Amino acid sequence: MLSRILAVAPQGLRRPTSGGPYLPEIDGLRFLAISAVLLVHLLGYIFAQRDASASPADGWIHHYYEVLARGVELFFVISGFVIAAPFARHYRRQAPAVKVREFYRRRLARLEPPFVLAMLITYAALVLVHGADAKPLLAHLLATCTYSHGLIYHAKSTVAFISWSLEIEVQFYLLAPVLLKLLQLPATGVRSSLLLLAILCVALDRGLAARPALSRITLFHYLPLFLAGCLVSDAAVSCGYWVSARHRLWDAIGACAFAGALYVPLGWTVWALPWLFGLCVVCAFRGLVLSRLLSNVWLSSIGGMCYSIYLVHEPLIYFFGRVTSKMTSFHSISRYAPAQALLLGIPVVACSAVYFLMVEKPCMNKHWPRHLQLYLTAQLRSVKERIA
Repeated sequence: MLSRILAVAPQGLRRPTSGGPYLPEIDGLRFLAISAVLLVHLLGYIFAQRDASASPADGWIHHYYEVLARGVELFFVISGFVIAAPFARHYRRQAPAVKVREFYRRRLARLEPPFVLAMLITYAALVLVHGADAKPLLAHLLATCTYSHGLIYHAKSTVAFISWSLEIEVQFYLLAPVLLKLLQLPATGVRSSLLLLAILCVALDRGLAARPALSRITLFHYLPLFLAGCLVSDAAVSCGYWVSARHRLWDAIGACAFAGALYVPLGWTVWALPWLFGLCVVCAFRGLVLSRLLSNVWLSSIGGMCYSIYLVHEPLIYFFGRVTSKMTSFHSISRYAPAQALLLGIPVVACSAVYFLMVEKPCMNKHWPRHLQLYLTAQLRSVKERIA
């Protein structure tokens, strides 16, 4: 019975696709990215609960805390890849053109309901459980739900600080239909244009370095990551995702690229991460072992629900942390942190899966607004008939 459940469960969690081929390797990469984000926030919570000042014995846990924060940058590269794919299929494979109105309508219907509901739940938890002042916090909630908190307050949201990255994503969505017209150029022109644009963005970001609060809320700092994903997407579509050209050499290159992305010095991340993570995406398709590993049904299914995990994991950590903090008594943070991460991670992912199945997955059906309208119309007609 258990083996049968384990065989069926990940298929039920797999996200549907609205267009183009399903790429399990991309969801496998999403698994790596969301695992890094989840771990860094788990460790942040655990450090806040304990006296986690670094010591020679505990230094490794603090080091990995800093390194894992780069999972968001990997998400940005993946987003560039996914958003560019339908444009690349049109220009390289003569697929139907992307309709801009449909592009925005799809993202609005797909992303907004899970996001707004998660923000409302988080706001209610802050007010009812943590005793936050509801009225001042409401202004921050409205700014968060309109992806404008960073632009208005020059700071991460006090309702859900994770929303800063979604504000960056939205800026890219607004720019993407215009930017991705570059893909109609020959391959050499695309690569040269995207590379020059990335260099220009880095230069503009350096100009904003004197105002770091402003630098981190604009697209300039992160656009090279999206552009790296776009560049890899164009190459992948052109080459049929390298299905017939996989080799173990690319596994070795991918391992080096992942290690380099994690260990590159902080001052070099703005230059190095786009291309290292871009190379990671290439190797996810071209590597013989990496493609199989990232296509694992459990990894790709959990990676496919990364948006739900990202939206609700923070309040869930605080909710379950009150219980799990009493279940371990290690004095060393190097032992306490992994134990707490495991105890907290399991229920957080499980509850996120419930949110995915109940809220996000239904929104992946691009026809859900129409279905909802028909359902409400039928219910209204039924009520009128009963009254009559």
